[in-house]
Amino acid sequence: MLFRSVAGLPEGRFVVSLSVLDGGGIVVEHAVTRQLADNAATSVDLGFPTVMASTRWRTGLAAEAGTERAFALLNITGVDATASIASIGPAGRIPIAGLGSISLPAGVATYVSVPPGVDVPQVDISATQPVLVSRLIPRKKGVGEIGRAHV
Repeated sequence: MLFRSVAGLPEGRFVVSLSVLDGGGIVVEHAVTRQLADNAATSVDLGFPTVMASTRWRTGLAAEAGTERAFALLNITGVDATASIASIGPAGRIPIAGLGSISLPAGVATYVSVPPGVDVPQVDISATQPVLVSRLIPRKKGVGEIGRAHV
């Protein structure tokens, strides 16, 4: 399904949750082709199985200061939740100002930006309900400007 083919759907970022009630499973992928001047590239991300949802996530991928929508946190449950994002360093878990209590409405993806002036060398995400986390990986060169990675 292409989001742009859905009549009346406003512009923006969306998360789609699919499940199978009976019979065989399904495969969900996200494929994006980016075109720039005289070159193009296609990237494919496999969908998240809900069994990957967790209340704790860690990644060694640094998040640079001021990165807009650096993380997408998807609360897969029917219950509102909160999350906190902290940096991990030699002194252990260090809270990040403004990211200590992030509201995660039930069944909704929440995008979180890294505050200006705060580099996060390693990331620790804790939530009160199971969530799926996707990390924005800005590209400095090549085709396209951004990509996503599951952490």
